[in-house]
Amino acid sequence: LLAVSLVACRSLLGGGALAGGALLPAPADSSELWSRYLDSWHPVGTGGTPSAPPYLAFVAMLASVLFGSTGLAVTVLLIGSVPLAGFTAYFASRPLVPSRLLRAWAAVVYAFLPATTGALAGGRIGTAVLAVLLPLIARAGIAASGLARASGARGSWRATWAYALLLTVTTAFTPIVWPIALVLGLGVLAVRRGDIVAHGLRFLAQLGTPLLVLAPWSLSLLPFGFFKEAGLEYGSSAASALDLMGAGPGGPGTVHGLMLIGIVLAALAALLRSERQFAIWTAWAVALVALVFAVLSNGSAWAGPATLVQGLALLAAAALGADGARARVAEQSFGWRQ
Repeated sequence: LLAVSLVACRSLLGGGALAGGALLPAPADSSELWSRYLDSWHPVGTGGTPSAPPYLAFVAMLASVLFGSTGLAVTVLLIGSVPLAGFTAYFASRPLVPSRLLRAWAAVVYAFLPATTGALAGGRIGTAVLAVLLPLIARAGIAASGLARASGARGSWRATWAYALLLTVTTAFTPIVWPIALVLGLGVLAVRRGDIVAHGLRFLAQLGTPLLVLAPWSLSLLPFGFFKEAGLEYGSSAASALDLMGAGPGGPGTVHGLMLIGIVLAALAALLRSERQFAIWTAWAVALVALVFAVLSNGSAWAGPATLVQGLALLAAAALGADGARARVAEQSFGWRQ
């Protein structure tokens, strides 16, 4: 994945700071970026005093680690998003399916989902960061909700705070993940209504932390500002219905949704499996919620972040359906007439 990314983006390397599309020109060093974030006056348009977007602080922190180079930080986040997304997907899917080959297949497909390649082509650093962190969010969210435990036990507070932290970072880059998490969290409360108090406290910690940490900027998103993304406004989606069904947001660097129809069909076939039905239906619920938000954002903003969530959920359902398929086929007795 790293080699493919370097070859595909070889023209962008060594040519100075990355800029263009939705990507703002990076300042010379991290101190200037910290200054932009902390200043009370921001020279945007005619100037003003609105809260600086918090994603600047996260980029500045990474740049500080990388010897103060903001250009290197942006390059790592954008061009490194494909291999990093594949790595996190492979790592996070470990509790989902035991097969290394199946996990590797799902990780590679996830890394090259249309939303990820579209983010790279359009300089959408928010979606690029989401692509890297989304598998970790999914794993932490499942652990925090206790859905991985068949006994219905509560999720740990450690997983709850890990999920809240990851949700805070991704909300700073792609705010749409917060309302998606809100809807999914309400669904978990409905499933775990027998222990509503304990799960309700965890729900408040998970969803309240991003709003508090990112305030007052987060409050400016209410009620319909969650469709924004880090960087400049770089055109809205023009995805068709078939594109959205296939987790394709449309735009430069993306493929038609029909190219991924095989994943959708594999996820549908997983519904026929008799085992692990709860996990498969959970993945489908996430995919449908994300599809709704992709439809809502299509036309007014870029649907990439929502379709990324949708694509990961469909891949999870497909992987669950394919897990152990060879053993199930081997157990069947086929006669010569069949």
